[in-house]
Order: sequence, then C-alpha cells, then structure tokens
Amino acid sequence: MRNRLLMFLIPVLAAATLMAQELPKLTVDITFSFTAGDKELPAGKYEFAPNDRGTAVTVRSLQSKAEVVVPVMTRLAPRPGSQASLLFDRVQAGSLLSEMYLQGMDGFMFKGAAGAHSHVTVSPKGK
Repeated sequence: MRNRLLMFLIPVLAAATLMAQELPKLTVDITFSFTAGDKELPAGKYEFAPNDRGTAVTVRSLQSKAEVVVPVMTRLAPRPGSQASLLFDRVQAGSLLSEMYLQGMDGFMFKGAAGAHSHVTVSPKGK
C-alpha cells in the first residue's frame, strides 16, 4: 500500500514542482504614460510577468505596487536575437502596450491600436 502511494505521489509532486517554476519577468523603466489593457498608467518602472498558461500578463508598478492584468490576444514567434522588449502602438491619444518579448520565449500580443499608428520599442537598460 505504501509503495502504491509513493508511486502515485512522486509524479504529482514532480509536476507541481515544474508548475511552480516562475516564467521570466521583464522589468523596464518606461519614460511615457501608456495604456495596458483598459488602464492608463503613468511613466515609471514596471514589472511585466506572464501567468503560467501564457494567457495574461500582470503589469505591476514598482513605485505604487498598482497592478493590471492584461489578456493575451495571441502568441507571436520570437524576434531575431531574442532580446527582451516591449512594443507600444503610438496614436494621437497616447501609447498602447501591444507586444512583449521575453528572452528565449514566444512573444505576447495584446489588443493594440485599430487604425493608423506608429511604434516605439522599449528594452531593459543595459541590454
């Protein structure tokens, strides 16, 4: 009985350990206000952390600790060079978070601008 219990528990514990491993996070100093999801955020230092299923990214201000969870529209192929970065759609009304790339992973696409827009890329300092 004890051996059967161990045979059941070992794979369960191994799977729980793998799931508990955190995905990479991106910490970036953004010098302009922007919209993430449906929330307007001021310029500042932010942490971007995907959930374990890759279906949403939490954007957290390192100054105020305020958070917003942004749903992921789709995953994107990694960019050449695999450098971590954020891409913002620029429109007359401001900047919208539209894509996130983490080193060695597929990218994340968020709801961006619907009409004509330009882009700005922000990467961590020193990268």
